[in-house]
Amino acid sequence: MRLLFIFTGGTIGSTIDSTGYISTSSNSKYTLIEKYEQKYKIDFIYDTIEAYSILSENLSSKHINLLSQTLNNALQANKYNGIIITHGTDTLQYTACAMEYMFDNAAIPIVFISSNFILDDEKANGIDNLRAAVQFIKHNNKANNNGIYVSYKNTCDIPKIHKPSLLEIHSQYKDDITSIENLYYGLIKNDTLLKNNKFKITTFNPKYSNSILCKEPNILYMKSMPCMTYPTILDNINAILIDTFHSGTINTSSKKLYNFSVLAQEKNIPIFLTGIEERTAYESTKCFKDYNLVALPKASVISMYIKLWLLISNNILGNDLVANMTIPISYEFLLANK
Repeated sequence: MRLLFIFTGGTIGSTIDSTGYISTSSNSKYTLIEKYEQKYKIDFIYDTIEAYSILSENLSSKHINLLSQTLNNALQANKYNGIIITHGTDTLQYTACAMEYMFDNAAIPIVFISSNFILDDEKANGIDNLRAAVQFIKHNNKANNNGIYVSYKNTCDIPKIHKPSLLEIHSQYKDDITSIENLYYGLIKNDTLLKNNKFKITTFNPKYSNSILCKEPNILYMKSMPCMTYPTILDNINAILIDTFHSGTINTSSKKLYNFSVLAQEKNIPIFLTGIEERTAYESTKCFKDYNLVALPKASVISMYIKLWLLISNNILGNDLVANMTIPISYEFLLANK
């Protein structure tokens, strides 16, 4: 088995510097493989390449585009059984989701891994995440698990394999990674993949494999809060994304929201709402249409943000943006027996 490691920095590629801060290090990226070899037998051949090296909170379009180009070149080489991409935990979901939109039709498994602590810390899960990724790729001939995945072990849990477009935003103060409705793809137990019987995979055909993310998508994102103040809408804004309360609601009795929506309509800027599912609706949702609030299909807010970014990068704006955003992604409503 031949693997390619693509390094991008993050905690998994960092050390504590002389000033006491965690920072990326040119030498620490190989610590991952060295520590893996200390704990497990390396029974694969591997190559390494560094796409870039940053703390992932500093992620930008430049870095996602660099990774896309690196990954595309690696796939064209056609000599690997799998690819492992190291990444920081803060923005892991965003980069992995972008790669899923672009490369989920790849003929091999591509797995993102990260670490909650630097690898010299005994609490770090980086080696466990790598082990799960290696075993997932190793048994791919039997399972045909090609495309983009994330391997991650939560605290007091066993490693799980996720599809990026289902990953939720991190909870505050926690590094745990979860999929919406707990729809992880599978888990790795005793080096064996056990698929989640509630997850039904459908064909995910990337539409953006030749896309380059624009530098600034100019997406205004907000989380619903009681008595929130809405900002002035600048002329360069392309779309507005509002994350609703857990029941898919927003304070529609607010005069501030009404004025905000009127201004958005005047500027032909769509307002999208995430977190809405098919259920008996609350009275407060009756005016969504009047306020020109577009309810998105059930999906993670991260996947909707990345999808918006990709569409805007392809110069799809206004009404065309609404038409494309309201088409469910392939993993919508994948509950087998909820």
